[in-house]
Amino acid sequence: MDVQGVGATGGARPVGPTGPPDQPGKSPGTKPIDTEDQLEISQAARMLDNASRSPDIRAERIEQIKAAIADGTYESPEKLQAALARLFADHGLDFDGEALER
Repeated sequence: MDVQGVGATGGARPVGPTGPPDQPGKSPGTKPIDTEDQLEISQAARMLDNASRSPDIRAERIEQIKAAIADGTYESPEKLQAALARLFADHGLDFDGEALER
């Protein structure tokens, strides 16, 4: 088979040694760069780590919340109002706390 035109290989060529591979960074006068990895843990990450280390307390609270959800007492208008007030406050807005219109 003879392939010509775009992509032609130019015929068969013998396979032979290609020489030593280039080694970047090994030229004369080049010194390796000393690097040191650093890790910084944020205060929020430390708090989460501390919270996760008390599984008994968290497990108890989770069970309380599951029971409240199951019996329908977890969500209440008061909790919704409190959550909305915190949300508005976080964004620098006032929330009067009156019932929402639908």
